[in-house]
Amino acid sequence: MKLGADDANRLLALIGHLHDAGTTEEIAAVCREGLSPVVPADICDLVVLAGGAPQDDRYLGTPGGYTAAEIEAVLAMAFEHPVVAHHATHGDCGPCSISDFLPLDRWRDTAFYALGNRRLRQDYEIATNLPGGSASGLAGLSLSREDRDFDDRERTILGYLRGPLALVLRRSLDREKRSDSISIATLTGRFPQLTRREAEVLMCIVAGKRDSEIATMLGVRPATATTHVRNLLAKLGAESRLVAAMAAVGVPYTRA
Repeated sequence: MKLGADDANRLLALIGHLHDAGTTEEIAAVCREGLSPVVPADICDLVVLAGGAPQDDRYLGTPGGYTAAEIEAVLAMAFEHPVVAHHATHGDCGPCSISDFLPLDRWRDTAFYALGNRRLRQDYEIATNLPGGSASGLAGLSLSREDRDFDDRERTILGYLRGPLALVLRRSLDREKRSDSISIATLTGRFPQLTRREAEVLMCIVAGKRDSEIATMLGVRPATATTHVRNLLAKLGAESRLVAAMAAVGVPYTRA
């Protein structure tokens, strides 16, 4: 199915915002805000099943949606979800709705539905796997709502989104993993043009901190933190905070 001009323009704008997102939390927020005009949903979840220890799994969902206990249960039972089970079995197969596998009455009778969907009255759900979004497991984007099923147009939009979203998610996860080994000494050695204070600010940027948060962490005024950020971007020749953070962890930055 081809997209209309309005849908295509909104999708392109969303993809552009995704490429400017730094952390996984920002990526999830961009998805929620960017998808709402074209694929309305009550709950928008970005999930990473790392394939290792349970504490490495990620759930980035709509604030006020599932409770902490429900999220823990959802992650523990993730592979019992009809769409996740299908993706785990068949691999790279794109967006699927619950209704592709179960009629509504049978979906309502499942243990998975009882975890949180029943309380939130989320009868309809669509999810897409994100190929390569997780190095060692599965990653996916899930949308759910109460009033109606997802149609072919909405499925097409998610199909176009999944590749760029997988790219930025994997890039963010890789950067977070590499940032664990970053130190002030590492940064000043790699970028001798930076002062120690600027290296400290760069570490904060890698952690996804904004100027106000950097100021609080370093005990300086917000205006001073902003000046440090501006100076280090100029010294690194970086067009944005994201490009600087990628340089700091040694990950090449490219736009899809």
